[in-house]
Amino acid sequence: MNKEASSNQNRSRWGIVLAGGVGVCLALFGTKVAWARTKVPPVQATRASVDAALTKDGRPLVPADVKAMGKDAEHVLIEIVRYEHAPSGLRGRAIDALAASGSVVARDQLLRIVKPTQNEVELPLVRKALLGLGWLHDARIVANVGPWLAHDSAAVRLDAAVALALAKNIDATDLLEKHNRTEKSSDLKRSIARLVANNRAEQPHLKPAHRPRIMLPPPIESRDSHRF
Repeated sequence: MNKEASSNQNRSRWGIVLAGGVGVCLALFGTKVAWARTKVPPVQATRASVDAALTKDGRPLVPADVKAMGKDAEHVLIEIVRYEHAPSGLRGRAIDALAASGSVVARDQLLRIVKPTQNEVELPLVRKALLGLGWLHDARIVANVGPWLAHDSAAVRLDAAVALALAKNIDATDLLEKHNRTEKSSDLKRSIARLVANNRAEQPHLKPAHRPRIMLPPPIESRDSHRF
């Protein structure tokens, strides 16, 4: 083997070694980056960060907005709702955020808000919570939202009716139809009738079960005696 061939062979070997080393380094770097990503803890939600997110703009909130507020944002939102000295608009947005979250903690808080109360000051928050439960299709909506159909305010009764209709629940629709027989407001009566009609149209029509076709035996007189 001449010197030129030996030199080419050595260069080829070094190239293989270098390529292998670069590959190992890249693999280790990728593993380190992936490990670092998995180990970074989520940012904890604070009152300041949640307040900023709620007042950022007036568009409807979605689950991603609540997630972006940080870890345990629902607990901060509940603190805002319960703080009586907070602006009513901010408390209302916090209720909207809880409805957008849809977590177990958020649902339980919405149910606490809609418990029957005589505190008229809190009615705007109650109405938002009613609609939030409707959007979440909560299975407990009939027992918790239904009583608000008897409220003195037609506006509250309308929100309760809309919430029940949003639930897309057969029991909720039945309750609306039953209530509409005694509803005093003619305008609200027409609105509820439309809600019921829309839900009935969307619900699958149940077909009656087909009765089995049973052939009765012929009378004894007409039976062929030779077959026995």
